[in-house]
Amino acid sequence: MCPTGASMEHSVPLLQKRTRR
Repeated sequence: MCPTGASMEHSVPLLQKRTRR
């Protein structure tokens, strides 16, 4: 999806936290 991944980081900051918990 993204070349580096920075896009996803600032794109779905809550998703990462939600999926982690």
